[in-house]
Amino acid sequence: MILLKEVEQKAILTEQLSRFLAPHVVDKMAKRANLVQTRRKAVGTIIFADIRGFTNFSEAYGASEVVDLLNDYFDRLVRIVFKYEGVVDKYIGDALMAVFGTLEDETDPEYRSVAAALEFITAIADMNRERKVMGKHPISIGVGVNTGELVTGFIGCAQRLEYTSIGDTVNTSSRICSMAGKDEVLISETTYQAVRDWVNVRPVGMRQFKGKTQEVMVYQAIGIRSK
Repeated sequence: MILLKEVEQKAILTEQLSRFLAPHVVDKMAKRANLVQTRRKAVGTIIFADIRGFTNFSEAYGASEVVDLLNDYFDRLVRIVFKYEGVVDKYIGDALMAVFGTLEDETDPEYRSVAAALEFITAIADMNRERKVMGKHPISIGVGVNTGELVTGFIGCAQRLEYTSIGDTVNTSSRICSMAGKDEVLISETTYQAVRDWVNVRPVGMRQFKGKTQEVMVYQAIGIRSK
């Protein structure tokens, strides 16, 4: 009976993980013993992306159209996260949080995260071309990327567990996202130092974020150079 419950719990967790992780990562994690107790400290990179002016959009259009928009938007972004072997941490309204570098044996997570963030902008441009053909209003997004210490693992109760990352790194990434302009990718100093040889940037300047005692240097990521 105990073995049966363990098998059932692992099947449930595997199904939950498949919503956030690429299939090959799910297979790897599912092989671990004591999967629920898996918790580790890591240096990871967080991406936050959200739609600019989403509140006004929601007020101007019906609920059905808003849901269709979000489904299309998230589908495109999640495909990119999986392409670059990231983890979809959560959806918060129109915001997407993704994490890179917190799984074992990852390489170049900062580079992959910035590459994914820049590809988000391209994906939204493609989406807008399709929306224009259908006579629909275009959207724009802002993206924030930050690298730092995180704690990752399962959080919740027995009935509902989520695999997530927590820490000040997450909060700073969210703050950077909030200051991004339309279709801008902004990255922190810590992320920049890891990708400076491969990413073209424009310095934005020092910024003081709520809850931070020190200012954070912010850059706009413009493009990827050959790696």
